[in-house]
Amino acid sequence: MNSIIPLLLVLQDRDMRLDSIERTLSVIPAEIKEHTEKIAEEEAELKKFSDTIKELEASRIALRTVRLGIEEKVLKYKTQLLSIKKNDEYQAMLTQIDSSNKEVSDSEEKELEILYEIDSSKSEFEIQKANTAKNIAEINSEIDILNKRQAEVNSQLEDARFARRQAEQNVTPVFLEAYEKLCKTKKAKPLVVPLEEGRCAGCHLKNSMDKEERALVSETPVFCEHCGRMIYS
Repeated sequence: MNSIIPLLLVLQDRDMRLDSIERTLSVIPAEIKEHTEKIAEEEAELKKFSDTIKELEASRIALRTVRLGIEEKVLKYKTQLLSIKKNDEYQAMLTQIDSSNKEVSDSEEKELEILYEIDSSKSEFEIQKANTAKNIAEINSEIDILNKRQAEVNSQLEDARFARRQAEQNVTPVFLEAYEKLCKTKKAKPLVVPLEEGRCAGCHLKNSMDKEERALVSETPVFCEHCGRMIYS
């Protein structure tokens, strides 16, 4: 085995460690975003309850406004009734008053129903509000954990990059250049693998005897005939 291979294997181990840290770090922002979206969903659901109550309140106010208008008309009708002389006009006015009074009664009944619905919705809202606060607190706790994890992994990343740079300095240029080229091919690591009974430990295919011999004694990089990984014996 070429004496550079063990040093190159150290570099590869540092790279694989670095890759693992970067993968871990890459998913954390997505997890934080997912939790943030859950908070938004919780708040949106609570807002639906609040909006429902506001709509009911608006309906109640609208009904009351209409009812007060009708009551005002009834008072005018009763005042006009005093000045009516003809019996048919008098009866017609009484009918109008009765009809208006029924409208007032119906409006009061609807308003009462809405008041009951408002009370019920407010009770549900308070329950939902408590549940939402609890859920959001739990989600924020999870976000805090993720933020701490992100900070820890960032620290690990800096350490791993430093360790990688140190390992890189120990590898001769010819092997380092060959290894870096392999890294750019995006092949799955490991990229520097042993021959096991003539088979590449990367693709598990048999190499020629010539390759086996060269992998054992060559002072320059030797590559698998099939997958192109650097091989050694």
